[in-house]
Amino acid sequence: EILVGGKGELGLIFYDNFDMLFEMPADKQQEVAFIIQSIQRVGELPVAVVTKYTSSVPRERLNLKEPSEVTLCSLTKKDDLIRETQHITPETTHPREDATHFQEDVTHTQEDELESTILGEDDSLSAQPHSQLTVHPFNNLKLIDIPADANKGFENLTGSIMHFFENVTQCQLKGLTQRVLIISDQAFYCCSEKGMVDRCARVTDVKEIFVGEEGELGLKFNDNFDMLFEMPADKQQEVAFIIQSIQRVGELPVAVVTKYTSSVPREKLNLKEPPKLTVETALERMRDKAPQPAQSPSG
Repeated sequence: EILVGGKGELGLIFYDNFDMLFEMPADKQQEVAFIIQSIQRVGELPVAVVTKYTSSVPRERLNLKEPSEVTLCSLTKKDDLIRETQHITPETTHPREDATHFQEDVTHTQEDELESTILGEDDSLSAQPHSQLTVHPFNNLKLIDIPADANKGFENLTGSIMHFFENVTQCQLKGLTQRVLIISDQAFYCCSEKGMVDRCARVTDVKEIFVGEEGELGLKFNDNFDMLFEMPADKQQEVAFIIQSIQRVGELPVAVVTKYTSSVPREKLNLKEPPKLTVETALERMRDKAPQPAQSPSG
């Protein structure tokens, strides 16, 4: 979402919930919004909604924490998911058919923005309070709550969108570490036992899943910085099912599952920690993800 303030502010809401806020002239606000929407249309992606405010952009609309300081309060809340589904009927809430459920680019006034947060009486899905939302309306996966015995560092997860929350062992080059693995409808959160996020990665970036019969689960990512965990067999299957279900919703390539009768071969994974992001690596990632021009037919 793009938030345009009348006092020269431009806010950008991202899927990973780490947002940005800038001050710039009005013509530059319009230029940035136009560039974003034009690029999204090329890839036939959901186009960011533009919301205009007569004064400043409300700070409560944005999470302005630095990604390196992330805590789990950044996970999407069920109430926000309900608002996204206000114009979706039950007949359209099936995987693949709902890949474009986000609103197209529409400019709202400040009054429209306030009105859009009111749940419609005739909308059976959006009228549910978050405590009654038990299945995700787009990927059809079960929604779970934080366990009663979870560390208080996870208390901000109340009402959040979660499909998986388990204590696991992470296998790293430096050894074994006890972690809490959380999977939302968009990302993995590999956390310390006190609730601090050590690694965050998109579910859609998983390209292969390795399942070892000795209780290991390996996840190979598009950025080549992979993860390896130890967990029970039923949890291995559950994680694989969640990943593939989320990927199918967006009509993305679905991660292949490879099974091993013993441990997952270490040479299949790069278990180095991801480097700190620089301008050069950011530009390289953007080039890798940029849509490629169509090849002209030969002959």
